[in-house]
Amino acid sequence: MKPPYEDAVGIDYRSPYGVFVTKNYSCAGETRALGRVLDFMGYTWIHAHENENVHQWCIVNMDGQVGYADPQGVYVGYGEYWALTF
Repeated sequence: MKPPYEDAVGIDYRSPYGVFVTKNYSCAGETRALGRVLDFMGYTWIHAHENENVHQWCIVNMDGQVGYADPQGVYVGYGEYWALTF
């Protein structure tokens, strides 16, 4: 089970290392990990709400269209993302 923001320990929770190695992560770490995968696949992306204490995801340019990929919410699609930021 993933730790909530306040229970995450150390800096790993907001990095790809935390997702892939220590299993200590939040949506920030999951977004960065997915971003690394997207980098290797050759896609351009932007980290939505980077370094903010709200939900984060990837804004992706695929097939000439802007879309989104939310690794924590497991949502992907084209257009604007409707995720609540709380």
